[in-house]
Amino acid sequence: MTQTQLSSEATAIMGNASADKVARVISAFLNGSGGRLLLGVDESGRVIGADDELETSWFRQHVEEMISPEPKFSVLARAAARKTIVLIDVPAGSERPYVVDDLIHVWRGGRLETASAKEISDMIVTRSGESPRWERQLALGVTLNDLDGHQIEITRLEAMERHVRPNKKLAKVASFLEEINVCQSGQVLNSALVLFADSQHSLPQSRVRIARFNSLDRSEFFENRLLEGNIFDLFDQITAFFERNIPTFSDFEMWERKDSRSIPPFVIREAVMNALVHRDYAQTAANTTVALHPDRLEVWNPGQLPDGVSPETLAQTRVSRPHNPDIANVVFLRGLVEQWGSGTGRIVTECKRAGLKPPEWESVSNGVLLRVFLARGTQERHQLNERMKNYLLNSYPSQNITLDEYQHLWAHGVAERTARRDLEDLEELGYLEVKNSRPLVYARTDKFENL
Repeated sequence: MTQTQLSSEATAIMGNASADKVARVISAFLNGSGGRLLLGVDESGRVIGADDELETSWFRQHVEEMISPEPKFSVLARAAARKTIVLIDVPAGSERPYVVDDLIHVWRGGRLETASAKEISDMIVTRSGESPRWERQLALGVTLNDLDGHQIEITRLEAMERHVRPNKKLAKVASFLEEINVCQSGQVLNSALVLFADSQHSLPQSRVRIARFNSLDRSEFFENRLLEGNIFDLFDQITAFFERNIPTFSDFEMWERKDSRSIPPFVIREAVMNALVHRDYAQTAANTTVALHPDRLEVWNPGQLPDGVSPETLAQTRVSRPHNPDIANVVFLRGLVEQWGSGTGRIVTECKRAGLKPPEWESVSNGVLLRVFLARGTQERHQLNERMKNYLLNSYPSQNITLDEYQHLWAHGVAERTARRDLEDLEELGYLEVKNSRPLVYARTDKFENL
C-alpha cells in the first residue's frame, strides 16, 4: 500500500482488499482529514483490475455496516487499461471517532494504525466542542407532512436500487429519512427542507437568482427571475432555463448531423449542483446566483472554500470535504453528482474538450464564483439582440445607416446610448463598418452568419 498527501487528505493505493481492510482504511480517513482509496492498482501504479465484488452495491453495504457510526463515502468504478479500478472518496468524518470491530484507526505516516489514547481523546474533545452543523439542526415547526412526498419516493427508490440485498430501513418513508440523516427521532432536520421541502415550506436561503444578460456590462436583462423550491425542483428549473437560453449548434461529419451545446451539459450540471450542495445555508440573507452573459456563465454561492484550498488550486485539487455532507450524500444517491471532490477537475477537462477557455474560480463577497467562458461563436449569437437581428435581416450589403435612423426604425423606445451600443457591437462583430466618422455613418457588410 502506498500513500501520497494532497491538501491534508491521504490517498491509499491497494491492489485488492477484503471488506474488512477497506472498512478500516475508510474509518481511518473519517477519523482524520478525509482521503481516497484506489483499488485495482498495485503499488507501482500498474493497473491490475479490481475484483468484481468490489464494484457491487453489496460490497459497499457490507463495508458501511462494519463502521460505526454510519460513514459517508462515495464509490466510483472506472475503466482503465481495459480493466476496472474502484475509487472510494471519503470526507473528513463529522462524528469521530469511527469504530471497526471495537478498534479506532488512524492514517499515520502513510500507514493504517490503531489510534493512541491521546488521539481518541482529542477526537472526542473536538467533537464535543463543535456545535451541530446547520444541516443537522432541527427545522422548527416543520413536520413530515411539509415535505414533498414525490421527491422523497424517487430518492427512496434510487437508494433501494443501490442495495443488492433488501434493506428494511429503506422500505418505510420515516425510517428511510432517518437512514439518510435528514430526520432524527421523527423530527425534521434543516437538510430535509433543503432537499425535500414542498412549495409552501422552502427556505428563503434556498432561492436562486437567475438571469440572462444581453450586454456584457449587465445593463440589459433578457430574463431575470428568483427561483424557489427544494434542491431538485431548483435543478429542474435551472436546467429548463439553460434549455431556453443556450443554443444548440449542429455540425456535419460524413453527412451525419451532430448537435452540441456551447457549454457542455456536464459543466452546467456540476456548476449548478456544486453551488446548491456546497453553499453555506446558515447565511440566510444571500442567495445563489446564476448569470448567463453574452461571453460567459457565472455561478456564485455563499460560503468559503475548505481550509488549504484556494481558488487558484481548486481546479487541481480533489476535495472530499463537502460543506453539507448529508445533503451531498442524498444528491449523490440521486445521481446528480458523480463523486465528492471530482467535479472541479471534470469541469476543467470538459471545457478543454469543448474548446473553451479554462474556467476560473474566485472568492467574491464572502462566496465562491465560478466563471465558465463561452465559445466565440456563442458570444456572437448571444450579442445579437432582437433589435439587431431585425435590422440585419431587413438590410442589404453596402446599405448605409446612421444612429438616428437605427433608433427610429429598429430601436424605437430605447435610450440613445443603448442604440449606439447596438451599432458598436454590430461593428465589432463584423456586421457593420464605419463609412464616415463626421457625421457617423455605418455601412452594412455582407456578413449574415449566426442570424
